[in-house]
Amino acid sequence: MNAGMKLRDQEEFYLADEGGILGDENFVDATIHRIGASPRPVSGSDENGGHAEFSAERLIEAVEKVCRVSRREFCGSGKARSVVTAKELFMLIGCEAGASPRLLADIAGISPSAVSRRYDAARLKLDTKREVSKLAASVRKCYWQR
Repeated sequence: MNAGMKLRDQEEFYLADEGGILGDENFVDATIHRIGASPRPVSGSDENGGHAEFSAERLIEAVEKVCRVSRREFCGSGKARSVVTAKELFMLIGCEAGASPRLLADIAGISPSAVSRRYDAARLKLDTKREVSKLAASVRKCYWQR
């Protein structure tokens, strides 16, 4: 770390923000082998199993409607439980629908790594919190209905 501090801003340092692993080829290969690759979907599926393009506006409207939290709140820095839940559902369903972490980060005004953390938190809550699971199902239904 100390040696790297002298390098300052290097383009490859920002690859980690886009889901890349920072390190030499051997380190990257060993890390992927150890933890496994976690590919994100590139396009979503509609209710009929067909593929559809991601619509940020439609997802924002679905989250607003179901969570009763405005886009201004969940695309901001709010920390209220309802705001965090809305933000996590936005990230979860956005990724499921084929949005890149970078796109979701730009919309929500957060870093791509924060998108990954919110996505992971939402996945965990789906298994442990029934209320969040119901909200996610409602947001999905509202998003894919249109």
